[in-house]
Amino acid sequence: MAVIFSIILIGTLQVLSHCSNIDRHTFQLFKKKRCGADTILGSFSNIRSQTICLGKCAVLAECAGVNYEKSSTTCELIPSSEITCSYTADTGWNHGYKRQHNQDCRALWENNFTQDGVYVIRPDPNQSAFNAYCDMQDGGWTVIQRRYDGSVEFHNQNWTEYKNGFGNVSTEHWLGNDLIHLITESANYDIKFDLMTPDNVWHHATYSNFSILDEAADYELSIGPSIGGTTDGIGASGSNQELNGMKFSTVDVDNDLLMGMCAKNYGGAGWWYHSCTAVNLNGRYSTDGVYYGDEHAIKWRTLASSYTGESLMATTMKVKRKA
Repeated sequence: MAVIFSIILIGTLQVLSHCSNIDRHTFQLFKKKRCGADTILGSFSNIRSQTICLGKCAVLAECAGVNYEKSSTTCELIPSSEITCSYTADTGWNHGYKRQHNQDCRALWENNFTQDGVYVIRPDPNQSAFNAYCDMQDGGWTVIQRRYDGSVEFHNQNWTEYKNGFGNVSTEHWLGNDLIHLITESANYDIKFDLMTPDNVWHHATYSNFSILDEAADYELSIGPSIGGTTDGIGASGSNQELNGMKFSTVDVDNDLLMGMCAKNYGGAGWWYHSCTAVNLNGRYSTDGVYYGDEHAIKWRTLASSYTGESLMATTMKVKRKA
């Protein structure tokens, strides 16, 4: 275990801080401080040392830090959802938090975290960490969109809502265009679409070289050819329905190539429209799986469209960094 000491002055309180490397994680440690977390993962008694307490956190990807009180040998584990802490000066407690977060869900998978769930990732070390849902099947996929029951409206969300994301990453959600850009600019990513039809059958499609530009470029999409799966709705799109190279449009920002407004034609769903699209996974949810038209359906040309009369019942969009 490597330890580097330094002195930090906080107001008039002198706090001894040091870094500790435990089980591939670097912790920033503060004496006489406690994180006033709203929730904790667990509280343990009879923990003989702060190092043991940190070790409990190190093996849990959902753990962001610890509070440790030596006199009572109490160890509190702070969840990743508590990205920021309300600190209090407390002479009996020490606090430690993980300095480094994993780049994405693949990095977590590479560190032997194999359970699906919400984790904290940090694609850019110069930007804040954030929560994302990880699908740990087949190497660790970072989920950017998830739908399965219609509890979250994806239609009629405006530009700002698609920019910042909406829903809950543990259930139905759009991660947010700013965060999708942050992830996909950090490395080369494939994207996989999981699609469930009304007969409860799952279909899959994977494409190479997925990324989006930043807001200044209207989140312009790049997506490569199909590299596997059971369906290819994007490849089946017509020349006026291409996704690659398209800018993002919402009900209040029109970047499509149609004389009208594709987002309004599709019930207010934000998407990368051409004129307009053969694929739209952000359409209005159809609870009975019936395709009621472009304005009320989740569309994937080869599975669910006006040709089939069906609307998708569940979708997941997820990305994985190339090895």
